[in-house]
Amino acid sequence: MDSGNKVSPNTPEKAHDEASTPSKATARGTLYSAGISLIERAQAGELDPLVGRDEEVARIFRLLLRRQDPHVLLVGESGSGKTALVNGVALRLAEDPPHGFEGVDIIQVNHFFLAQSLPGVRWKQDIGNGKTILYVPDGLLNFSLFAALYDLVNRHGVRIISATTPAGMYNIKEQDPGLLRRFQAVAVKAPDEVETMKILRSSHKLYEQHHKVFIDDGALEMAWLLSEKYINDRVQPGAAMDLLDEACAMVALKREPALKKNKKEDVLKEIRESPVTAYEVLEIVADITGKTPEELDKELDESD
Repeated sequence: MDSGNKVSPNTPEKAHDEASTPSKATARGTLYSAGISLIERAQAGELDPLVGRDEEVARIFRLLLRRQDPHVLLVGESGSGKTALVNGVALRLAEDPPHGFEGVDIIQVNHFFLAQSLPGVRWKQDIGNGKTILYVPDGLLNFSLFAALYDLVNRHGVRIISATTPAGMYNIKEQDPGLLRRFQAVAVKAPDEVETMKILRSSHKLYEQHHKVFIDDGALEMAWLLSEKYINDRVQPGAAMDLLDEACAMVALKREPALKKNKKEDVLKEIRESPVTAYEVLEIVADITGKTPEELDKELDESD
């Protein structure tokens, strides 16, 4: 029997064939290997549901469907919910896409992609096919990337979502008003107390599941109240959610050593009987401000 044409599993020919076979990421192109599919994250249950913002979501879809310059710039202070808004658009695309957006994905890419990986993108397959929206967080804040962004917005079929603060938008206008004109601005305003509390109450279960704690409603109200008074570098709802998240983490860490020694039913009892309360949120703000919880409590009483 002639075995000259047989290839053993360890021959160079076999190794060459395996090396030539593209990986899943490579087969999908540079864009998918360098970016994050928000639709895949939505389908995996990794994105938090969006509360409210119906008007903003509707306008984003209208702008993305424009014939010319279908590029969106979300403008809002830090913590106002720009990322949550993009995630909400992704959830809508994954669950019930509007007409004209069937099968469309949102791919989040970073500054490195724009600076280094853009030349390797297969334009027609990956971006210019009408099935891809690029999400570039804070992409317009890096002036060195303006040339790459110009290349993107000038290509047919490309759609981009980016985000910035009002101050960032002013800087972009000063540096390159022409590029800014290619984007349609959508204002993302901080919600008022009623809307913020609605967001906190709708999302607190996610924090309970993550930290394995129970959250008292008083903790939600205290998170809003203290963040309004003492957190100045973020706006709502991000400011209140940050305090709530850290208070949950503190309770979970304090409880962990005791829980390891107990039975499952004792653990569940401990969780139910030791919820995250307004006082835990007060403790977090005390750490941030350098004041005691008693001092903060007194200041709150005096401000009523």
